Amino acid sequence: MNPVSAIVALVVVVTLQALYFYPQLPTQMASHFDAIGQPNGWAPKWFFFLIYAGVVALVAWLVWGVPNSIECRPNSQINLPHKDYWLAPERRATTFAFIRQQLGWFSVANLLLMVCVFQLAISANLNPPARLPVVPIWTLLGAYLLYTIGWLVRFYQRFRHPT
Repeated sequence: MNPVSAIVALVVVVTLQALYFYPQLPTQMASHFDAIGQPNGWAPKWFFFLIYAGVVALVAWLVWGVPNSIECRPNSQINLPHKDYWLAPERRATTFAFIRQQLGWFSVANLLLMVCVFQLAISANLNPPARLPVVPIWTLLGAYLLYTIGWLVRFYQRFRHPT
């Protein structure tokens, strides 16, 4: 599976999730929670799902828009270690293929985190009084942090000083 296929699959999950849960939720939802899971912000459910759609659109833009906007820039505007080597004409296509793939997988991780967090918020609102379970949230954030560190290490290893 490639990152684009994974994003498409997750967008289908988001769509099904919204269609299934929207009619079941209260008109006014707890939409923001503090560090211990207590609600401290509320929104109409239509706005909650509008924000959700916006997050999904932003992540999709990360997959397609960011690599395209970087690739069309001159080398002088690209911040990459040892860019003279990695952006040389004979390596430029390979470099951007790697960047596109890495940003794609990072987008998948972001969207997967959002799907899980929004599902936890939806579940909290289905069982009043709304309370977000903190263990799953902190576990998700910890896993996301570990993934992000690994992603950054892989990215920087790829563009270390050429030997």
